[in-house]
Amino acid sequence: MKYQLEEKLPSCHVKKEMLKKLEEYFQNKAPEILKNSEARVCSCARIKEEMGTLELNSISEYQHEKFSPSTKMIRLQNHSYGSESHSIDVYFYKGGSATCDISITGENPKEKAIAIFNGVKEIVDQYKTYHGLLHSRLVSWTHALPGAAFAMYLYSKNYITAGPAIGVYFVLSILSSLVVDYVYPKVDIESSAVISPKKIFHYILTVVVIGIFVAGFIQSRFFK
Repeated sequence: MKYQLEEKLPSCHVKKEMLKKLEEYFQNKAPEILKNSEARVCSCARIKEEMGTLELNSISEYQHEKFSPSTKMIRLQNHSYGSESHSIDVYFYKGGSATCDISITGENPKEKAIAIFNGVKEIVDQYKTYHGLLHSRLVSWTHALPGAAFAMYLYSKNYITAGPAIGVYFVLSILSSLVVDYVYPKVDIESSAVISPKKIFHYILTVVVIGIFVAGFIQSRFFK
């Protein structure tokens, strides 16, 4: 019997520490679940950067605690061969998503795959961020609210007509969505960059949002 599992992992901040924990889980806990001591197991880590891909036997071989700013993807692999085999692949795409693909051949493959995935998710949950909420269907529509509010303000003051107001709305909505994707990505890989434009943008955006609420409160409280 063969079972394949493909599941997304929660939004997270990828650290070398987390990747080490995942590799330790593959080496120590996963074999207990698979119960296949005779299988030949191989594992590796791949780090895709802007100019190429670095392949390591283990993430521990990576000489730095933080990853290069040009890192685009990190992949952990753990495979075995034989009559009863397994394949575990965990992907972390910078600015994209985190996924876990598991394939198991042998007895009770579905139960084993689910158990391994739950272990992987438990580790990733320790580095979970709230960014995924901003990209969910329930919240993503709010990205258009700033653009809608500004377009309605311009239209109500007769600065622009209905046609241009709609254009302003669409442009600002797209820009707002891009800002959220950039500042609050689903997967954020810890970088060795001394100055991170993303962090600076994050602080500026936070100050601006807080400033707007404070200004609104002061105006409503003292300048009625």
